Amino acid sequence: MFKWYQQAEKCYVYLPDVSSDTSQIERPPSWKLAFRNSRWFTRGWTLQELITPSQVEFFSAEGELLGTKRSLGLTIHEITGVPIRALQGEPLYKFNVDQRMSWSLKRETTRGEDNAYCLLGILGVRLVPMYGEGRGDAMERLKEEVSKHSRTTACLRDLRCTDSRDDKLRIQQTKPATGFI
Repeated sequence: MFKWYQQAEKCYVYLPDVSSDTSQIERPPSWKLAFRNSRWFTRGWTLQELITPSQVEFFSAEGELLGTKRSLGLTIHEITGVPIRALQGEPLYKFNVDQRMSWSLKRETTRGEDNAYCLLGILGVRLVPMYGEGRGDAMERLKEEVSKHSRTTACLRDLRCTDSRDDKLRIQQTKPATGFI
């Protein structure tokens, strides 16, 4: 699903628990409080729906546009803890793993394992789902996979393309002096 959202031009979010009833003039509008308390912001799988698409539009129970991820960015940040930079499309690898995992702390899933599986795309790893293993084991497997991926990424970052002539020079420069004439 992560790839689908990543390639989506726009994601539409219907919030059945947020009414935009404008029959009463209120300051601030009552939908803003309902928006902050919407169940959508507590569900595990909606995290990738929020972060991944470049454009997200939020609609009330009446089908009225409440705003976009960009226009409601500060409010969404306050609700979710997801940095505004991430909401605006900054590449996820620019946020460390602990940060990205923290975005899901207040979220729940129907199946315990999904607490781990809903983070796969956000963390940039692959893992075969094993329903029945339980939340704890799924999280451990996720952490293990992230750790493997992080080590690989670090190794790749440290690789340098070198010219064999540079290698020969470097070896000669690091040879210990023998002291013989």
